[in-house]
Amino acid sequence: MCRIVAFSTQEELNLNVINALINSAKKDPFSIYLAHPDGWGFIIYVKKGRFWKDFYYRSPEPIYEDTQGIEILKSIKGEEIKGIIHVRKGNKKFLMGVSHNHPYYKRINQYEVYFAHNGSINRKAFSLTNPMLPYTDSYLFLEELSKIVDSSIEDAYKKLFNKVKEYSTSLNSALLYYSEGEGPKLLVGHYYVKNNRETNEEYYKMYAWNNYVFSSTVKYYLGKHDNELVYDSIINL
Repeated sequence: MCRIVAFSTQEELNLNVINALINSAKKDPFSIYLAHPDGWGFIIYVKKGRFWKDFYYRSPEPIYEDTQGIEILKSIKGEEIKGIIHVRKGNKKFLMGVSHNHPYYKRINQYEVYFAHNGSINRKAFSLTNPMLPYTDSYLFLEELSKIVDSSIEDAYKKLFNKVKEYSTSLNSALLYYSEGEGPKLLVGHYYVKNNRETNEEYYKMYAWNNYVFSSTVKYYLGKHDNELVYDSIINL
């Protein structure tokens, strides 16, 4: 299980949100695993003048021990900033390491596409040729997405999101896609199985504040901002 922050902001990242995410990874009062130590990553697009540039970073270290990655994150500045940050708690040892850290990346048609996810999806939801290959369910979601994209990434994401809900404990996720002609676009999906006896329901809730969307533990460490996302929804950020 994991934690997510997605944002569409200006000038620089809100350090209170970043520090709340770091604290969430180190100690999570809503998670049965208590922490999210299995690496982290981010994709951030920054506009300066006429140009967009991207910062794509993944690390097997816990975010709270990765001083180099945090320095990069806190140094990012620009006229417009869109991105996703994800901290991970993996369930299987053979799916650990930097290659399994979110956000995942795939080129789909003219788009650079990045995806990060919190929850679990049964592999029955995917059209796999070999279900035993060492892929996470989040990677498989992105692979499946690439198969159904026609002209619109957003339409394909919404279609797949609704298709796999019945196979999922949670589809709290963020999808960022970029093309040279359009710039970056950011979508956030919010869904979880209610009354899940294995986990505190608050764990799955997501909140919005000042063009940031984040998992409930981030909100817990911020100590305010009660704008809960509409359940079972996809928003443009």
